[in-house]
Amino acid sequence: ARAILLDYRSMGESLWGRFTGGREGTLWYYRKLRDGFRGRTPEPLWEEFDRVVNELETLVRSTPAVEVSGDRDGEEFRRK
Repeated sequence: ARAILLDYRSMGESLWGRFTGGREGTLWYYRKLRDGFRGRTPEPLWEEFDRVVNELETLVRSTPAVEVSGDRDGEEFRRK
């Protein structure tokens, strides 16, 4: 989750081309992981994961979604 957050800050929306679920599917997946880990992992670890997922969602929600296309290496992604 931290790596995705860092990559999103540097790559923006083109990041989602790496994931089969795209933007919404990937965010959904991490929300479900967070929910599943609650009470099953040490509290400080869960709190950090929760913080990162919330930060990613906040950052993403403040950026309009765009369609991307191109190679998965991130070099040739184009906004539509």
